[in-house]
Amino acid sequence: MSKSGVALGLLLGLTLGLGLGLFVAWGLLPPKHYEGPPSALKEPLKKDYVYLISAAYAQEGDLNKARERLKSLGYRDPAAVLAQTLAELKSKGAPRESLAALAVLAQALKAPIPAAETYLPSPTPTSTPQPLLPTPIPPTATPTPSPTPLPSFVLKAQEKECRPDGEPSLLEIEVLAKDGTPLPGIELIVSWEGGEEYIFTGLKPGKSPGYADFEMQPGATYRVRPAEEGSEEAANLLSSGGGCPPDKPMVSWRLTFQEAP
Repeated sequence: MSKSGVALGLLLGLTLGLGLGLFVAWGLLPPKHYEGPPSALKEPLKKDYVYLISAAYAQEGDLNKARERLKSLGYRDPAAVLAQTLAELKSKGAPRESLAALAVLAQALKAPIPAAETYLPSPTPTSTPQPLLPTPIPPTATPTPSPTPLPSFVLKAQEKECRPDGEPSLLEIEVLAKDGTPLPGIELIVSWEGGEEYIFTGLKPGKSPGYADFEMQPGATYRVRPAEEGSEEAANLLSSGGGCPPDKPMVSWRLTFQEAP
């Protein structure tokens, strides 16, 4: 056999082997995605999560929920972790607002942090009490109806994207403040029939401080809303089908929530 024939045979063999390997890897044995508990995070990401817990506590004021979230990280001494995280952020030149969130949670948990009071927000000065005088009530006064409270976050945008089979179906969520700046540390509730998951913005700062995402399972329908009471909800979010063409059956959603004015 000539040298060109040998080279052609080797090239054909390599091509067939590569094609068979890709077929087995992506067709017969596709990669699986697994989600683990917060305790499975690497240590630097755990510290980021500790800060997000303190930021969420500053928004919600729910101490029991903050305790449960710290407990989910698997630390035996959450108070010591708060102190360590505060010290690390201070050494990196973090803004006072970030240190204040950690200090407020540490004070609520009675964590012994040296000079924690230097990071706490300044108390609002109280005015001198004035003597109360009786206010005359008009005889025909009509009660004024209470205004309906506005939701804490409103759904500003909802966009569907059809993706090829094999690509993940994602909920990609952005949370903004009133002025349009991204908000980290906002808790979001993702729910579906038979399940519910809590996620936070800010864990992927490379995309945006106000960004969070969640991988959906095929055939399920999801709902998403910020955990803040009264917030609007995005519902009927299909993970597949939903009018997409046959070559792009997977569905992803881009949602934007903004703080109500």
